[in-house]
Amino acid sequence: MAIYTYDAIVRRGQRQQGRVEAEHRDDAIRQLSKIGLHVVELQEVKSSIWTKEISFTQRTVKLVDFVAFARQFATLVRAGLPLVDALQVLVAQTRSKPLQAALSDVVQRVIEGNSLSDSFSHHPRVFPSLFVHMTHAGEVSGTLDEVLESTATLIEKQYQTTEKIKSAMIYPISVGVFSVLVTVFLLVKVLPMFVSEFQQEKLTLPLPTRIVLGVSHFLTHQWYVCPALLVLAVGTCLWMVRSPRALYLRDKWLLRVPVFGSLLQKDSVARLCRTLSLLFRSAVPTLQAMGITADVVQNRYIANTLRESREQLRAGESMVGPFEASDAFPPMVTQMIHVGERTGNLDEMLSKVADFYEAEVATMVDRLKQLMEPVMIAILAVVVGSIVLAAILPMFSLYQGLN
Repeated sequence: MAIYTYDAIVRRGQRQQGRVEAEHRDDAIRQLSKIGLHVVELQEVKSSIWTKEISFTQRTVKLVDFVAFARQFATLVRAGLPLVDALQVLVAQTRSKPLQAALSDVVQRVIEGNSLSDSFSHHPRVFPSLFVHMTHAGEVSGTLDEVLESTATLIEKQYQTTEKIKSAMIYPISVGVFSVLVTVFLLVKVLPMFVSEFQQEKLTLPLPTRIVLGVSHFLTHQWYVCPALLVLAVGTCLWMVRSPRALYLRDKWLLRVPVFGSLLQKDSVARLCRTLSLLFRSAVPTLQAMGITADVVQNRYIANTLRESREQLRAGESMVGPFEASDAFPPMVTQMIHVGERTGNLDEMLSKVADFYEAEVATMVDRLKQLMEPVMIAILAVVVGSIVLAAILPMFSLYQGLN
C-alpha cells in the first residue's frame, strides 16, 4: 500500500487537501471519486519515518470494537432512532478513543448536512471501505436499516472466523515457543554437565552426542549469530511489506502450504463470496462491487484474480474466465458463479458458496485443534528425547569399557 497526497475539488466547488492510502495511483483516484472529490493533483509520498503521518484521532480501531459498533448502530437505526441520536449514543458508550473521536466528527458532519456515508469516508482508518459503500447503498435505496443489519452480520461472521483461525494457531505457537526454550535450556545448561564428565574419561563420544554437543557449543559460544539472523529475518519481512510484488508472491505461496494453505484459501473464498453477495443484493453496481471486494480480500493473489475478472466483465465477457484459470478457486466456485450468471441469481449462488466454505472453515479449525495437540506433543517428545538420548549414549560406552 502507498500513501498519496491529493488536492481536489469538492462537489460544492471548495478545495480539499489530504492523504489517501491505496494500492496504486488509479486506485487512489477511484477512491477519491467515490466520495465526490475531483482530483486536481496527486503525488505519492515516499514512505519514511519523517513522512509518516501521525494522527491521534484516526488510529486503527480494534476489530472487536468495530464489530460491537456495527451491531449496535444497526440495532439503533433498525429501532427507528434518528441517525444523529444513534451516533451520539454510540459516542457516549464506546470505550475506543479513536472510534469515539471519529464518531464525534461524523456527528458534526451529519448535523452540517453531509450524508452519512460521506461523513464515514473522511475516516478511512476507522471505517472500512466496505462499510462506507454499504452505507451509501442503503442511503440511496432507502433501506439503510436493512443494509446496516446485513453489514453488521457480515462483519461479525468475518470476525468470528478470524478468531477461530487465531485460536487454532495459539496452541502450536505456544507449544513451539516452549519447545524452543526447553531445548535451549537443555543444550546450554544440562547437556554440557553430562558430557564434560565423559570427555574427562577420554571416551570417544557417539555420533548423535557429538552432533548435539556441536549445537550446544554453537549456542553457547556463537549465540550472537541468532540475533543477527533474527534482524535479517525482520528486515526481509519489512522489505516484503513495502514490495507489492513480494506480497503477491507470498500470498500465492501461502495458499500452497499443506493444511494451512487450504484453510486460508477457504477462508478467503468465503469472505469474497459473502461480500460480493451482500453488495449485489444491496444493488451496488457490479464493477464497483468487485472493486470493493478486491480491497476487502486479504490475500493479494485472490484479489488480483478478482480484478482480472472485473476487467473481463468490463470488456463484455463472462467473469468466470479468470476464476477458472486460477488455482486459487475450487471448481465448485466457478460452476456456481457460472450458474448464477445464467440464471440471474448470482447473489444467491454466492451466498450458498459462502455458507458452504464458512462451514468448511469451522470444521477444519475444529479438526486442526484436535490434531495439533498430539502432533506438537510428539514433536516436543522427539526433540527432548533426542537430547536426553545424546546424554545417555556415552554411559553405555563407559559401561562397556568397564566390562
